[in-house]
Amino acid sequence: MKADKTKTHLKESDLIFLHDKYFKPAMILSGVIPVMIYLAGLAPSVTFEDSGELITAAYSWGIPHEPGYPLFTMLGKLFSYLPVGNVAWRINLMSAVFSSAGIMFLFCTCVLWLRELKAGFISVTALIASLCVGISPAYFSQSVITEVYGLNNFFTGFLLWILFQWRLARLNNLTGIDKYFYAFCFLAGSTLTNHHISLIFIPFGLFVIWSAD
Repeated sequence: MKADKTKTHLKESDLIFLHDKYFKPAMILSGVIPVMIYLAGLAPSVTFEDSGELITAAYSWGIPHEPGYPLFTMLGKLFSYLPVGNVAWRINLMSAVFSSAGIMFLFCTCVLWLRELKAGFISVTALIASLCVGISPAYFSQSVITEVYGLNNFFTGFLLWILFQWRLARLNNLTGIDKYFYAFCFLAGSTLTNHHISLIFIPFGLFVIWSAD
């Protein structure tokens, strides 16, 4: 008979607050620094690309071009209610907020990965790596205007974090990890309501799951 492996109860601290005294401050900085940079460079009004169309659709409960971006439109409508700036600035702000959150989740993902590699200076290294992504030209350019890619950045970071949490728990044979798999499936479906390019993430996610299980 196949021997049962010893299992331990999964605690939040096992996968999140699992490093050094610098983890929490570094995690906060990974979200605060990008949003401050994006706010400094935030477009004051309508810009090129699909900005005007998306702002109009969000503000008026309309439907932009295919595939329609329903999640972006609904969240954009919520941001349009903010009592600051003009409507275009408010929805530009949405890109900055979600892109910054994506960098914070990328930081947490790097921490998990570096822990698995048994690297040193985990929190500092992860902070530098995630901020390098956040200030890269392509990432920055989509974080200061109204475009669907800011929200897509958030989903990508969140999906990576959930996926790597599940993988680390699975490799350590911890219990109570199904919630991470279900969260990944829900988020993968949600991100498809924002942009169809997220389809390329699903094969990657399945590969990571297969590699651990």
